[in-house]
This record gives sequence, C-alpha cells and structure tokens, in this order.
Amino acid sequence: MRAVSFALIAAALLAAHPPAAGQEVTTYYPTFGAETPNSPGTDSGGHVFAEYWESTCGLFNLSSTPETVTADEVLGDRLAPGTCGFTYTYRPGEGGFAPCAFFGLPNFVRLRHSPKITVDAQLIRYRVACWGTSRYAGLPQGYTSLPTYGRLFQAGERTTAGPVELRTQAFQSDCATPNQVYNRRINVTLANYGHVPATFTIVAYPFRRFDGPYEPVWSENVVVDARSVRQVNDVQIPRTINDYDVNRKIGSMSVWLTITSDQPYLGYVSSVFEGGEPGSLPFQVFPLRGAETAASSP
Repeated sequence: MRAVSFALIAAALLAAHPPAAGQEVTTYYPTFGAETPNSPGTDSGGHVFAEYWESTCGLFNLSSTPETVTADEVLGDRLAPGTCGFTYTYRPGEGGFAPCAFFGLPNFVRLRHSPKITVDAQLIRYRVACWGTSRYAGLPQGYTSLPTYGRLFQAGERTTAGPVELRTQAFQSDCATPNQVYNRRINVTLANYGHVPATFTIVAYPFRRFDGPYEPVWSENVVVDARSVRQVNDVQIPRTINDYDVNRKIGSMSVWLTITSDQPYLGYVSSVFEGGEPGSLPFQVFPLRGAETAASSP
C-alpha cells in the first residue's frame, strides 16, 4: 500500500512540474486497425464499397532544434511485422506520423521523445470506393481523438471515463418514435502492464444522484493476461430508465464508468453508434482520467 501511495505522489509531482526542455518524456497511445472492411455494399453508381477503421498517430516538432522520437515497446499481439520499433529525428518545425501498422485487436505503443514533440493519436473511418479492384480509393469519413497518456495508472488507482451515453431517454414528445431509442454499443479496452494476470473492476454509476443514495447500477470483473490488451465488447450495462437520473437537457441516458486494477494499467472506453440520424457521430472515445489528470484538465 505504501508503494502505491508513493507512486501516486510521484505522478502528481510530475504533473505539477513538467519536464524541462531537453529531458525525455514518455507517451503511450493506443492503435487499432480493422482487419477486414465491414459490410461491403453497392453505391448508386453500381460500384462496390466497404468501410473500415484505422488509427494514426501524428507527431510534430515544435523545437528550434532537431528532436528524436523512439517507439521502443508495443503491448498487444497484432503488430504488423517490421512496422514498429523505430527511431526518427524530426527537423525543426517538421511533422510526420508514427509508422506503426496494426490489424484487428487494439495495441498500445510507448514513445520516448522530447517534450517539444507533440503527439496526437486519432481513429479514422474510411469508405473505400471500388472495393476489390485496382481502382479503389480510400475516402476518410471523419476522425475522433484517441487518448495519449504520459504515465501508467498504478495498481489500486481508480480512474473514470465519461459521462458515456447509453441510449436516448424515455420519450415525452409526439415528435419522437420508439425506433429513436438509439442504443449505443459500449466497449472497454484494458491494457495490463503487469507481469502477472490482472483483475480489472469496471463499475457504472448514474450520470448524477437524483433521489436517494448514489449507488452503482452495474459492475463486472475482467481478467486480462500479463502484458496484454483485451477489449471487452458490448458491456451489458442496464438500460432501464428508472435506474438513472438521465441528463434531460441533452436527452440522453448516461453513466460514469470507474476502473481499478491490481496491476499497472491503461485503457479507454468507446461507444459505437450504429443506425443513428444522418450526420451523427458513429464512434466516440472516452479517455481514462486519474486524480491529477482530471485536476489538470481545462
């Protein structure tokens, strides 16, 4: 317990006193790539198309001197051979991207770099025109940010993500129909950085206390193998309207998720919104926030 407390104090001091120029910092970021496109179809012109997801990580050197970025660790099991584990020097004012290609399951990459290098991870949705032919074209359909972390969360440290939308609230209008409930599929990605299997505890709390005690509405324990990443898909959080004080201003049923682990860890929560209104965001990502990361947020 004392070791955990010392680790948390050290992390808080690091957040309060960022590294000076010239010192090396560490950034962890998640990666994801669809192995096969989803649901190929045909457009109005009779051309076959498909859609898939792919992550990217942009890097930019804000320094007036050359700065080096090194990717020296990948956690996960779907690394495309020979595409990660690099060292690259960026000239002053130069940008680029981390050349790590992955397929299927999520991974986490560790970068070591100057604090003058910015790191921006994103997830892109692509529509591929003329799928299956030599004339195919990848058409980006929009980006959402992926979290980047400057440290691991320690064993026993509690983090939170959200509020995460589950579905539309109960209708009180003649202008909405039952098919507009719009359930979201909630996924939780967990990375165990320990050298033994980790037990993660995920707990869902209402958006806010409305009447009576503020209590969890759902919880689940998940075991993740040592030094590995696991995505828990479509977690079964109850969607009964009476269980929540919904956010009536924006019309959604939302929850906070808290996560703890008995090993050092990272992770994030994602929400897939399929079949929504035209122009709706199909995918949302919620980073995990520790105590000092929440305090330092704008």
